[in-house]
Amino acid sequence: MKIATHKKKTMEKLGVEAEDIHEWIDGLFDQKRFNEFCLKGALGDFNPYEHRKHRHCKEAIEEAVEIFKDKYSEDIIRKVFESHVREDYFGYYPSRKDFEKEEFWNKYHIY
Repeated sequence: MKIATHKKKTMEKLGVEAEDIHEWIDGLFDQKRFNEFCLKGALGDFNPYEHRKHRHCKEAIEEAVEIFKDKYSEDIIRKVFESHVREDYFGYYPSRKDFEKEEFWNKYHIY
């Protein structure tokens, strides 16, 4: 999902866009590059699946709270983070262990 779409949904739900949180979660990732990665298996040295493994999971929320605590309340950070990840995984909230499972890869990352 595009950051603009995440921002819009976050504004509707929470009254803030939190673009910086969404950008942190997605990092250098964007849907076009990820789709290209899935089709080709690589994008030079950049592996968006590795990025997702570290930022699109339950375990990354504590890092997000630490990074954005001076700008947003912990409650908002947690809600933005969880909402973003669930939106990307059709309601599911993955852990890092999920990224090691072939079933997870096939369900969420093969287009």
